[in-house]
Amino acid sequence: MAKKAGFRVIASYDNGGYRNFSNSKREIQSASDMKNLKIRTMDIPVHMEIVKALGASPTPIAFMELYSALQTGVVDGQENSAVTILGASLNEVQKYVTLDGHLLGLAFLVVGEDWFQGLSPADQESALRAGREASFAARGTVRYAESLAIKTLQEVGVQVYSPTPEQMETFKVAQTNAVAWLKNNIDGKLVDELVAVVESGSVGQGRPALVSQPTTAQTPNAAASTPAPTTTPATALPAQDGGTSAGMVILYLLIGLVVGGGVAMIVLKRSKK
Repeated sequence: MAKKAGFRVIASYDNGGYRNFSNSKREIQSASDMKNLKIRTMDIPVHMEIVKALGASPTPIAFMELYSALQTGVVDGQENSAVTILGASLNEVQKYVTLDGHLLGLAFLVVGEDWFQGLSPADQESALRAGREASFAARGTVRYAESLAIKTLQEVGVQVYSPTPEQMETFKVAQTNAVAWLKNNIDGKLVDELVAVVESGSVGQGRPALVSQPTTAQTPNAAASTPAPTTTPATALPAQDGGTSAGMVILYLLIGLVVGGGVAMIVLKRSKK
């Protein structure tokens, strides 16, 4: 596939986390609550089809105009990751956020296949290894940024709702038409394979949820009766075989600039409260 396309994916990572719906009208708990809401989307057909399938009205608006459109009521809501909602201060014009995770934005680091084939076998393995490790680290960082953003949104007064499994199922059922649209516009077999992987449960388990607080009071001697947690030493990464560490450093820096910037932005916003 890389030879045919002319490029090779070295790393992939979440672009800000799962996209969620927000609005200024009402709390969205299930798909039926989306009915008749005007939702801003990017000018991407499948994004618009998803919103339409849920009974809302998709309205493409440039991101730079989004805050104003929400503020003036041109649209009722929008869909973005918690990190983006906080970073763009959309919490100032949106009262409700629902953690439905209807889309996961991905970013890719690619290199030319001719360049890759010009590397020695050792350097090729170093590049691929660096990509795997950077992807893993980036996804962990994005998950942390996502959780921190959700917590911050709650602290500044946004009502954040995490649907139950039964409520999440209503979103899935409602989006059947969007899946059908995909099959009619791209390779239907590819769509079926993707849906099968998602339904197998091997992916998609990272959707953020609110952390429930304990409701039972702790007895005075509870701490003493609870065994101390055991710790398992982290498994060290195997030593790098050949190649150059410079490639790994560059990959970490490139992805770190993206995901690290998101965390830094949230920390700055929290410090200004």
